[in-house]
This record gives sequence, structure tokens and C-alpha cells, in this order.
Amino acid sequence: MTTYKSIYAQMAMSLVSGLALLTIPNKLIPLLGVEPTKEIWIYGIGLMALTLCFYYFQIAKTTDKKVVMGTVYGRIFFTTTISILAILGKAPLIFLPLQIFEFSLAMWGWWETKQN
Repeated sequence: MTTYKSIYAQMAMSLVSGLALLTIPNKLIPLLGVEPTKEIWIYGIGLMALTLCFYYFQIAKTTDKKVVMGTVYGRIFFTTTISILAILGKAPLIFLPLQIFEFSLAMWGWWETKQN
């Protein structure tokens, strides 16, 4: 059975991000150039990141390359969109290195589907 380690890495990133956004959001988001907030949206994003962990865990164990490629396409779309927003000045430029890391995880997933 194939195990997609890149998806486990993606799950770990979602877990850390989600937990940080739920527990210490106003210590994390200023590092990203975003003003601290008391609004609920930041907790919602943390919950979404944590919810993705359930999906990633199941996907990492699957042998279905199409499902893994679905995550690759989604992550490429996400990284491209956030990068464009940063380049246009709609998001802080610090987001660019984070998107390079995210894109690297997506490419690792793509590579794993080609190897298996």
C-alpha cells in the first residue's frame, strides 16, 4: 500500500497552523503583517485548518492518485492566488516565502504520485 508522506507533512502544517490560530492568534498574525484582532474570523480559519487534518490523514493512507492529485491542484491554486494577492499589495509580502513552502509540499505530492 502506498503512503503519501507529503500529505502527512501537509497535515502537520495544517495542525500547527490551526492550533496556533485557535490558541495564540494575536501572537501569530502580527508576524504575518496582520493587525491583531478580537473578531471570530481568525478562529474560523484555525478551525478550517484543523478540519483539513482529518481529510489529509485519510488521503495520506489512500492509494488513489487522483485524490492526492486533487490536493496538489488545490494547493497550487491556493499558493498562486495568495502570491498574486501579495504581489498586488493586497496581502503582506511575508506570505510569499510561506507560499513557496506550500508549493514545495504540493510538488512533493505530485512527485510521489509519479513514483507510485
